[in-house]
Amino acid sequence: MRRVVVDSSVIVKWAIPEDFSENAVKILRDMGLGVVSLYAPTLALSEVSNVLWKYVLKGFLTSDQAKKAIDLISSIDVSYVKEDWRQLEDALAIALDESISVYDALYVVLAKELNAELVTADEKLYQYAKKRVNAFFISSYR
Repeated sequence: MRRVVVDSSVIVKWAIPEDFSENAVKILRDMGLGVVSLYAPTLALSEVSNVLWKYVLKGFLTSDQAKKAIDLISSIDVSYVKEDWRQLEDALAIALDESISVYDALYVVLAKELNAELVTADEKLYQYAKKRVNAFFISSYR
C-alpha cells in the first residue's frame, strides 16, 4: 500500500468544489480501494478549519456549509500525526533555508519520515517538495 501525505489544500477539496477537486476525490477512491493510506500532520486540522473560516468571511460558504465540510472531512480515514519538537526543528531549518513556511515544511518532513508521497495543490510547496520527496501537484495525481 502506498503512503500518501496530503496537505490542507488537498483535504479542503474533498468537501468544497474547487479546481482539481476531481483529482482530490481520486485519492479518496484509492484509499477506499486499499491502494493508499493517507497521512497529514495534525497542523492540517487547523489549516483546513482556517480555510473554511476564510471562505465564510468572503461569502463563498455559509457557516452551515463550513460545519458540514468539517463533518465530512472528519469522517475520512486520514492518520493525523502529531508533530514533535524534532520535526518542528527540521521544518524550521527547511523554512529558513528555502523561504517556505514552517507549516508547509512540516508536510515535507512528514513525507520524508514516512517514506511517503506528498500530494499538494500548493504550487510553491510543490516546487520545493519535488526536490526533496516524491511529490505530486494534485493535477498529476495518478
